[in-house]
Amino acid sequence: MNELQKVFNYEGQSVRTIIDDGEPWFVAKDVCDVLDIAWRGQQTLVNIREDWKGVRNFRTPGGIQEMIVIKEPAVYKLAFRSRKEEAERFTDWVAGEVIPSIRKTGRYELYPHKPQCIEDLIIMQAQSVKELKARVEKQEKMLQIAQHRLDNLDAVNLEGDLRQRLNQMIKKYAFERGITFNKAWGDFKQAFNLAYKTNIELLKTNYFKSTGREVSTPEILEFKGLLEDAIRVADKMLNQSA
Repeated sequence: MNELQKVFNYEGQSVRTIIDDGEPWFVAKDVCDVLDIAWRGQQTLVNIREDWKGVRNFRTPGGIQEMIVIKEPAVYKLAFRSRKEEAERFTDWVAGEVIPSIRKTGRYELYPHKPQCIEDLIIMQAQSVKELKARVEKQEKMLQIAQHRLDNLDAVNLEGDLRQRLNQMIKKYAFERGITFNKAWGDFKQAFNLAYKTNIELLKTNYFKSTGREVSTPEILEFKGLLEDAIRVADKMLNQSA
């Protein structure tokens, strides 16, 4: 069993915690003090599920002392009982600051059992809302990336052929990076060669040897059927430069 003590300060009041095998436990008396709930030991926690409470040893100036501790969902359940107006702000602090600082990696299941009462259900729903918000934030980030790609496409000429579109995308890349058009093409060739394990300049050289005609980079990519791949590479370059 791996235990680590940590003390948090909530508006001048200490809230002691202990991390037991990666799971945070809160000193029940500290939580009750913050919530203005009279502390009467185990009697105060009579409505808290047995698997949400326990006893742990804490190091104190007076030596090792046993203290009654509760899990995170029990903190929320006590908050529902509190008449203190700041109870909601306290639970936001626990969920938004304390828990993330304790559990920076990994996760554990808070509710392995079915809810036993309406308060349990509300707590589970609150946890679901937090998870939903995280998913929404992730989706919003993905939408921002998609919108940026649409903006890139809006900024180039989509009515021309793929060669014209590729030229416009490389011009936009050069403008955004503040580099010359030739340097932008150099960056593109390097990225394309790496992505598709080829060599554009060698393709152009071989074409010249066989036909006696020099071709541009967009032309050789078109001849080889690689223009759509080139558009994808240019799109990725534009997103990385944003």
